[in-house]
Amino acid sequence: MPTRIENASIISVDAAHSSAAYGQPELVRQRVSDRLVGLVVMTIIPAAFWIVVIGLAASTLGAPLSGSALLQIGSAIALFLLLVGAAITSRTS
Repeated sequence: MPTRIENASIISVDAAHSSAAYGQPELVRQRVSDRLVGLVVMTIIPAAFWIVVIGLAASTLGAPLSGSALLQIGSAIALFLLLVGAAITSRTS
């Protein structure tokens, strides 16, 4: 049967292992969450900007685009920016 000192060391080792095991996934999850938020901001805001610019330019030129055409253009821009942004952020980590 372990003595009181042995029990204390077993408990402290178990506590150290359990806190390290639970601490790392939270840190990784936070990093992934930050990257995901960054990618969303990096894709949605420029895509929305270019949709507005393209829509205004088309209206000014006398050939307004439909909402579905603008949505398709914006989706293509967002997808392109997402792929480029994901490649850049995965390479820097």
